Amino acid sequence: TARGSFLGPSRRVKFRTDEPKQDTMASPLRTIGTAAMVVAVAAALWLLWPSSLGGRTTYVVTHGVSMEPGFHSGDLAILHTASAYGVGDVAAYRSETLHTVVMHRIHAADASGGLTFQGDNNGWLDPDHPTKAKVLGRLWLRIPAGGRYLTVAHSPWALGILGALVIGIGSTRAHRGRPRRTRRTQARPVIPPKRLPTARTAAALLAGVAVLSSAAAAYLWSLPGTTAGTRTLTLTHAPAVSYDAVAQPGVTYPDGRVRTGQPVYLRLVHQLTLGVSDRLSSTAPLGPVSTTVTLHVTIGTPGGWSTTLVSLPATALGDGPATVTVDLGTAAKQLQAVATETGVAQQGATLTLIAHLDSVTSVGGRSVGSTADTTYAFNLDASALRPVATATNSPATALPPPTKVTLPTTAATTVQVRGNHLALSPLRTELSLLALAGWLLTFGLLPLLRTGDDETARAVRVLGARLVEVAALDPGSRVVDVSSATGLLRIADRYERLVLHLAGDRGSVFAVHDDGVSYVLTISEQGTARRHLWAA
Repeated sequence: TARGSFLGPSRRVKFRTDEPKQDTMASPLRTIGTAAMVVAVAAALWLLWPSSLGGRTTYVVTHGVSMEPGFHSGDLAILHTASAYGVGDVAAYRSETLHTVVMHRIHAADASGGLTFQGDNNGWLDPDHPTKAKVLGRLWLRIPAGGRYLTVAHSPWALGILGALVIGIGSTRAHRGRPRRTRRTQARPVIPPKRLPTARTAAALLAGVAVLSSAAAAYLWSLPGTTAGTRTLTLTHAPAVSYDAVAQPGVTYPDGRVRTGQPVYLRLVHQLTLGVSDRLSSTAPLGPVSTTVTLHVTIGTPGGWSTTLVSLPATALGDGPATVTVDLGTAAKQLQAVATETGVAQQGATLTLIAHLDSVTSVGGRSVGSTADTTYAFNLDASALRPVATATNSPATALPPPTKVTLPTTAATTVQVRGNHLALSPLRTELSLLALAGWLLTFGLLPLLRTGDDETARAVRVLGARLVEVAALDPGSRVVDVSSATGLLRIADRYERLVLHLAGDRGSVFAVHDDGVSYVLTISEQGTARRHLWAA
């Protein structure tokens, strides 16, 4: 109890009250609640902070059917970086071939550290082989249709509506939390000062993150997700020609078989079977390939005469080669007949296999076609048939020129962030989730914020060195309410008095005493009578 000239008559006044005592556990519980909120915010940020902003989380909205039935187009996949990735893990990487983020299952790993991926619904392996360092993350959580809802919920207009609702609701709650102004006092809710800085700091940081990420997400959602363009694919045929025949066993052909590369002696072999197979490859993953082949076997002379010995019409090429059989005796008779009719010995004759390949496949759901022609030649004389030793018959150089196909494409839009080109779709998804989390957490902190301590702190700053902390106050015989700390400071200056400050859990009282009159500024929780603040 303070006594002296500043208090007027030396007496104390106590008031009885039937109100229950304030719960002494409220302040610790509030502190624990605030600490739990901060821990939850930190944990959420640690788990969900996007990798594009330095975190460990990547968000992928799935497209296509490559991962069905586990994933469908429009699902949202959340991935976390891992110290190691194994066969069977679902992971994502940035494809240098497709220029987008691909999420498939790890199919194999080689000794050099490269990983082979394959979609669960694909019949082929991915052409890229990223290393562990280039993997964006391993699947942590799948949200069915989350990408579709995210697209709607985080469009610019939806973000604007959400922000307006949060601000409006927060303003309404703050307005309802203030008591009505009266002639004698202006009461406002008070919160213990120890927990305000934490709650305010967290709310300010979260609000800043929400505003910035909302603005960035709104801008990114205004950009087109894909850019139209063209893509040139190279389709390469790799035909292979083979031949074999049944021969009389002996020193020349011990097992009675003639194989590719060996000369064919006409006295020992009467029929020759020629075969053609093919393998189609491309710079992009191909769908099932359907190939038909047409074969012609011709015989000709250096003088320009030629004729077709046998033809095979268009035939579907299966797992094995397409074959055609040539009667070598018929070929020899044809040459003899030409020599008899012309009177010119037919030397340097050739027997040639001509193959025409026609393939149809699909790339990215689009049908593409490719054709190729290849030949294989033999020198034919009266005694033998020998493969021509030219580049045409060399497997290394006999490949037909590749076919180039131009397809329309829709490339994923990228944005440049600090010198790095990032895919637009996952970046705006991550920023949208960050904005949503920021707004929700900011809204969750609103109940912890009060305005009473702001009033008390401002009053303490205004009154400054004139303040004297007291344990109890005597209201005196007459009380005059003062509406502001500035007004109370003027009164204290006029009468050259100190300002007495009584602080409690439910409010604060600032008073200046002069000649039995108490000039009082009261800041209290709503519904708290001033006599309860003054009671010793």
